[in-house]
Amino acid sequence: MDAQNGATTEEGAFALSRPLQAGAFNYTLNRDSDEDWYLRSENAYRAEVPLYASMLTQAMTMTGFWQAPAAIRAV
Repeated sequence: MDAQNGATTEEGAFALSRPLQAGAFNYTLNRDSDEDWYLRSENAYRAEVPLYASMLTQAMTMTGFWQAPAAIRAV
């Protein structure tokens, strides 16, 4: 949000109704001294992020992806 033409905003003018999480980041709503509001990401990873990193490898192993190139060459 951008305050323009001399407008001001009160400290509690805006609020997130629930935690905002996207991918590996948590976001907070912050008001700066210039009366503008910003979404900022925290440099902290949620507990499930390491799981996201390993899921692709697990899925490819379970579906036989790693063996597919050898099977194709054998045909």
